Amino acid sequence: MHDTRQIRLPSADEIAMLTAPRNGGLLVTLAPEVVPAGFIAQLVAAGVRVSLGHSMASYRQTRAAMAEGLTGFTHLFNAMRPLSSREGGPIAQALESPAAWYGLIVDGVHVDPAMLRLTLRGLGHPMLVTDAMPPVGGSRSSFSLHGKNITARDGCCVTDDGTLAGTVLDMAAAVRNCVRLLGVPLPDALRFASAHPATFLGLEHMLGKLAPGYRADLVAFDPNDIEILATWVAGTDD
Repeated sequence: MHDTRQIRLPSADEIAMLTAPRNGGLLVTLAPEVVPAGFIAQLVAAGVRVSLGHSMASYRQTRAAMAEGLTGFTHLFNAMRPLSSREGGPIAQALESPAAWYGLIVDGVHVDPAMLRLTLRGLGHPMLVTDAMPPVGGSRSSFSLHGKNITARDGCCVTDDGTLAGTVLDMAAAVRNCVRLLGVPLPDALRFASAHPATFLGLEHMLGKLAPGYRADLVAFDPNDIEILATWVAGTDD
């Protein structure tokens, strides 16, 4: 669903912008086969977290990107070279690397639950992501994206011709599906939604745990149906 006209080599001005000193963290998703050699290493040296996404990179290209410091995989399986017997692509590299952190869309549509269960046996670190679009938290069931009409139906967002264009998944539902569809113990599913992404982003010293000195971003929910009862952001009732 992305505008293919935006796929290009990074300009000198864009490299300067991405590597400039900043407050807070920066995550960049890119296709390794599109950027020049050394670009990922340049970003990583500047403190940027780099993730592979919307990419047709080969296994060898992905391996080279990880050697430069790439550690993330944006919604694994979706919008990337598929896993095959003769070319493992990014998916094989993610699953066999202990340094990999990969987002999973657990909505039962974007990736078959059997494939997700297989993914959880890999050496990398799973993170729950929603890939949520405007209908989540909004009142409209349709919206426009790059001039195309997008409609929410059957748990996902699609174009008029049925192409997937995102989800209507929220994080509570992602945790719920992780438990019910994948058979993951609730404590592990909660880690996939909190501690794992915090660690990937380098924020494990302040987010992702209930501990003294950590920011009090809290969710209260019924453990049986994982329905949200209350939330707190930085200790304030939201």
